[in-house]
Amino acid sequence: MNRITDKILHGMLILMIGLSFYLTYLIWVSPASHETSLEESLGNNRTEETSLKTKEEVFLPLKLRYQKEDKNQESQNEALLKAIQKELHQTTYSEGEVTTYSKQSDYQRATTMTSGMELFYAFPFPFNTYLELFDLSIPLVDDQEKTAAFSSVQVDFEEGKIRFLNDQELTVVEATLEDDLSSFSSEIEYANVKWVPLEKTRTFLENHYLTKDTLELKKYSYISSTQPYTMFRDAFFSNPKSVRSNSSVFDTYLYEGGNSLTIKQDQEIIQFQGQANTTRPFDIFLTSFDSIKKIGASYGSTRVIDQLDNAIDYRTFVEGFPIFGENHEAQIAFDFKESNESSAVRVTIQANLNSLQIPIPSEESVVLPSSQEVIETLYYKGLDTTLVESLLIGYQWKNLEDTGVVDLIPNWYIKYDNQWYRYEALFQLLAEEEEEAPNGF
Repeated sequence: MNRITDKILHGMLILMIGLSFYLTYLIWVSPASHETSLEESLGNNRTEETSLKTKEEVFLPLKLRYQKEDKNQESQNEALLKAIQKELHQTTYSEGEVTTYSKQSDYQRATTMTSGMELFYAFPFPFNTYLELFDLSIPLVDDQEKTAAFSSVQVDFEEGKIRFLNDQELTVVEATLEDDLSSFSSEIEYANVKWVPLEKTRTFLENHYLTKDTLELKKYSYISSTQPYTMFRDAFFSNPKSVRSNSSVFDTYLYEGGNSLTIKQDQEIIQFQGQANTTRPFDIFLTSFDSIKKIGASYGSTRVIDQLDNAIDYRTFVEGFPIFGENHEAQIAFDFKESNESSAVRVTIQANLNSLQIPIPSEESVVLPSSQEVIETLYYKGLDTTLVESLLIGYQWKNLEDTGVVDLIPNWYIKYDNQWYRYEALFQLLAEEEEEAPNGF
C-alpha cells in the first residue's frame, strides 16, 4: 500500500513540476512582454488592498529570549513575535529616559534582569522610527530620541520596565510599563512553541546567551516558479500605465522618465534604478516599506533582516526563519543615494523572480551543532568575537538543477563584520585568512 502511495505522490510531483515549467514558459513568451506599451499587459494588476503587507509584519524582531529565574530559552516563532508586538502596542508607558554608561560593568548591571523577555534585531534600529512603525507612545524627557538606536528590546517583568538596548554604545532607553504585565507572560507560557534552551557564556562571546545542545530542524522542499515582472513593475513605478518596454533575447527593459527596470531573463534577476517615492525627511525604513507593502503576499512572508548606512535588506521567512541564497533568492535589497544637486533620493533595488509556491511533503531533518560549539570552532579558526553582531538559524536556498524544486536546508548564520555568512562559509573564510597570515599569525 505504501508503495502505491509513494507512486501516486511521485506522479503528482512530476505533474506539479511540469505545470510550474509551463506557467513559467507562459510568463516569458507572453506577447504582452514584448509590446511597446505595458498598459494592456495583464490589466493594471495592482496589488489588492487585502494582500498588502503591514508594518507590524515586516519589521518584526528576529527572535525572542524568555527568562524565568535561572532558566533561559529562545524562539524564532513568528506567531509568538506578532502576539508580543501586539501586546507592546496596547501597553501604556511613562516618560522615557536615555542613559549612556561609560563602563561595561555599569551597563551590565543596569540591563540584568531575573524575569522577563528580550526581542532581538540584527542592526541598530532608530528609536524614533520604531515608535512610528509600531505606533508606540513613549515620550522622552528631551530630544535624544532623534539619535537613539537599539538592537534589542528588553521587558523586565519584575521591575515593570521596558529597555531599548544598544550594546555597542552602552546606551539604554528606559521607561515604566503602566499596565499589568501578566498578558506578556501568558502569551509566552501558553504559546505553542518549541523552545530552545540557552546558557549564558562568559567565554568567546562574553555575556551572550548561546544554545548548548544540538538542534534537529526540518528540511523543507518547494516547487518554485517565476513571478511575473509586472508584480515588481507595479510596486516600483509610481505610474505603471505609463511604463514603456524594450525586449531582447536575454533582457527586458522597462522605463518611465528617469526610472528603469531591467529583467535579466537568464539569471531571473530584476534591477530597478530610479527616484525613490519619498517625503521629507527621508527615512530608509518607511521609504523601502512602501515598495515591500505593494509586493504583498506574492513573495511570501517578507521581513527586514539588516540595515547598514543607506542599504536595507528584506528576506523571505519560512516558519520564522530567514532564507539565504547565493543569487538574491528570497531577497529584496535596497540601496539609496541622496543627490547633492536636488532633494531627490535615488534607489537601486535588486530581487530574484523565483519564489516558493507549492510545498513538497518531506520528513527529512538536519541536526545542527549548538551555537556554543559553532562559536568555539570559529574562535579557534581566528574569529574576532568583537565583530560578531548576530547569530541565528536560517535556511539555505538550494536549487535542484533542472527540476524546478528548491531545498531549504537549515543552518547557522552569523552576521560578522557587517556581512551574513553561513557557518561553513565563515569557517572557510577564516581558514583561508589563517593560511595567508605570515608564520600562521
